[in-house]
Amino acid sequence: HVKPRCILTGLLVGVNSVIVACGINARITNDGPTANSVVACLSQKNLTEGVADYWDAGPIRSASGWAVAVTPLAPGTADNFSWVTKKAWVKDYSRPPFAVASLANSQKLMERFGEPNQIIPCKGRSILLYE
Repeated sequence: HVKPRCILTGLLVGVNSVIVACGINARITNDGPTANSVVACLSQKNLTEGVADYWDAGPIRSASGWAVAVTPLAPGTADNFSWVTKKAWVKDYSRPPFAVASLANSQKLMERFGEPNQIIPCKGRSILLYE
């Protein structure tokens, strides 16, 4: 015989797991104002492929209507992030056309790809141009 308290606890744990999973999915897939601003900056320069932090890459792709191909980088690094990422989304660049930089990874991006030709500030991010 299962006690009602055990059933209620099980239900709450299940509901909590769904809420957490939905929150993670929203964080990963939500375009948001930063992604929309970055896409606008990229569009002004006709940039359609480059690299960005994992947490920026998906929202930028989505906000662009899948027109901008962004290789995700491991959070806070300049290393390609192929875990939980479609293989087709990962491209190994010696110097990408652009890199979306944040405070967490801008120095690492410049260490890996060199000094950019131009830096464009864009809503809490910087677009490092290498073309």
